[in-house]
Amino acid sequence: MKLNPYNSTKPGNLFTGYEKLRQRILNGLNNGKSFAVMGGRRCGKTTLLLQLEKDLGIASSAQQTILPRFVDIQAELPKSAEEFWACISRYTVEGTDLPIWQTGHDTQSYQAFLVWIKQIAPQMTELNSANWMVVLLIDELEVAASRLPNDDCFHNLRNFLMNSSFAGRFRVVITSVGGLSSLIKSGSPLNNLESHTL
Repeated sequence: MKLNPYNSTKPGNLFTGYEKLRQRILNGLNNGKSFAVMGGRRCGKTTLLLQLEKDLGIASSAQQTILPRFVDIQAELPKSAEEFWACISRYTVEGTDLPIWQTGHDTQSYQAFLVWIKQIAPQMTELNSANWMVVLLIDELEVAASRLPNDDCFHNLRNFLMNSSFAGRFRVVITSVGGLSSLIKSGSPLNNLESHTL
């Protein structure tokens, strides 16, 4: 008896499909956009992110160094803003010897993170190129929402992607089951993200 090689229980195994969506996301990332991909359980969201990680690695060029980072929030389970930004810092410098952001900034963790990213940015440029860009592929971000004490992280994430001095260096592609409205309770959702449904 032959086994079916397309094992749907193993994310990323012999991926096929979503070519138009993947190309739209790749083009959008290059044009300054970030994305949210919504869908039910076991519909291929994790697999899509893993394939995008490969696609982005191939898309990296001499003109632009793209640094895709797959972030499994279910493995991280941040319980505070400090843990959330510490997680982002680890993935930002993944594969390098650069220091990660040091925790210990309970009330102003986002501002402390911005200071850290400003300090390591010149070294990121030395290691990569003048045009480096980190793409955070964050799987099931709403898992963090259920454990964080408030939605400050998501307001800060929106600011980071749109208004910070490093907005041009970072993009995100998040997946979600419940939709963006479940992430931010005290204001607008992450409406800077272009939304797609699987």
